[in-house]
Amino acid sequence: MERGTADWISLLFAGTSLLLAGAILAVLVIGLLARAGYYGGPARGIGWQFIRYTVIAVTIPATALLAVNGVLTGEAAAIFSGALGYAFGSSTGGAGSNDDGKDG
Repeated sequence: MERGTADWISLLFAGTSLLLAGAILAVLVIGLLARAGYYGGPARGIGWQFIRYTVIAVTIPATALLAVNGVLTGEAAAIFSGALGYAFGSSTGGAGSNDDGKDG
């Protein structure tokens, strides 16, 4: 009975890992296509607002993926924290939330 439970748990972890890895890829691909105007909207450059939301949308599933598999270390957490701090701590040059795709 315990072996069957262990198999289900490992299968659940594998499925969760695949889902999180797929989410990271989907965020990058769909986000870039949307910015390029593929879905009918205007084509815009990659501005700070896009970078900020991409960083947070990638680091959270990546952190969860590492944590689920038991390989999240202090170094990886520090890199993710640094990326989030850089993305959200950067100045937009007074542009506020106006994201026209131009940096500066």
